[in-house]
Amino acid sequence: MDQPADNIADRYQLQLGESWSTWFREVAPHLSFPGAFQSPVSTTRLLRDAPDVIWPGFMLPDTLPIIGNEYGDWICARVTAAGGLGELIHWYHGGGDWIPVGENMEQALLHDVVDQYRPLRQQMLRGAFETLEPDHLHGVSDKLENPQFQDWLVDGLAQHDSLARDSSAVTASASLVSKDRAQAESTLAEIFRSLQQGRYSDALHLMLAHGWASAATACDLVEEALQFPRAQIALDSQASLPASDANAFARWLFDSASFPAPAYLSQAASSLPAQDWELAKSTCQAVMLERQDLGWASDILGWCHQRVGELTHAIEIYRAGCLASSFSNQAVRLRTHWFNQQHGKFSTSQLAELSAEHSSLVAQDPYMRIVCQASDGKLLERVQAFWQGSGDQQMRDGDAAAAYASYYRAGWDLGAPQLEDYHHILRSLAQAAVAAGWSARAQVARAHLRCLEVRTKSGG
Repeated sequence: MDQPADNIADRYQLQLGESWSTWFREVAPHLSFPGAFQSPVSTTRLLRDAPDVIWPGFMLPDTLPIIGNEYGDWICARVTAAGGLGELIHWYHGGGDWIPVGENMEQALLHDVVDQYRPLRQQMLRGAFETLEPDHLHGVSDKLENPQFQDWLVDGLAQHDSLARDSSAVTASASLVSKDRAQAESTLAEIFRSLQQGRYSDALHLMLAHGWASAATACDLVEEALQFPRAQIALDSQASLPASDANAFARWLFDSASFPAPAYLSQAASSLPAQDWELAKSTCQAVMLERQDLGWASDILGWCHQRVGELTHAIEIYRAGCLASSFSNQAVRLRTHWFNQQHGKFSTSQLAELSAEHSSLVAQDPYMRIVCQASDGKLLERVQAFWQGSGDQQMRDGDAAAAYASYYRAGWDLGAPQLEDYHHILRSLAQAAVAAGWSARAQVARAHLRCLEVRTKSGG
């Protein structure tokens, strides 16, 4: 590694590979990026005692911000147990939601480019539409043609494809990388061609076929299957929406076959094409085979079964996803925010409803007992105390890894009621990481804690 990466590694006790060394040394300081994320975090800022780019208590405590979009959102890198920088997430400043955008910066920034072509860009959590120039996409296209950016992008995607084919390999052979480079170059050309021709969904399918930013791309595809072009109905109707009809309107936008359309909707609403719930189902199934920490996938897949009366399957899916962070549910984009807010999440709300006929759901699950008994408006406090207590007991039992997961949930399951609560949560998280032998995670948690201490003292 060269000095910039060495300094970052020393500061956060990280183990950084060549791709991250190249990022900090060559890519971030010198390349121009075509999407919304165009402002890499400098090494100098990350090396500060309390980096001002860290939002403590809001950003996930095992992440470091890498590049911003000048609108408050960041692509952040998650620290692995082994001390490397792993999965990238798009963290939204509006509420702290997050979604994985790939395993390396090339995937993350490719997804950012594709996202610029999303139809109906006037959507919450997806950037500042009002700040875009009329010829915005021409600027994106021009920057895409930069040979240096193209080479960096293709090399990184090809390396990913080679290693994905042989996950046991530390590095891919030169011949395989060469072959995969040609394939990646061809696929990228087809993706860009699809985008320029207005075939956004085709570009998503190509991304997903290669596993590039697969979780974010899958969510985009589900949104297309279920919410486009209904999003335009929402934009046109919300300004004059009667407050008493807001929940009914949200339910109808979510699943027009399961909920009747509010009477005031125009005839155009009834003539919209059908939602593709089968595509949503198969896409979410594929995601949940890989991971169960993304609330949007379990919410949609559970509903796919519930809406057709397959309640046993729905319960199974909701139970698998009920511990996914509420900040991972993409509720506004996917229109799941009509659920009973008393229960904190869509999945737990549906489980609580279904438990009327399946009482053992609550009786056998201590987490669901907390959720269903918190009818006094103290759900956040009760859930935080549940996870904090679980972590404390696991530390006494000598299971530091489990304690780390519990402390993580204490702060980022539903969120803590007060920002001050994160002093104790982050301190506990760092102690569990040390006990588990995860020095980099401990150091990053301490950095978040230090930022919180500084901001608390300054009143910021």
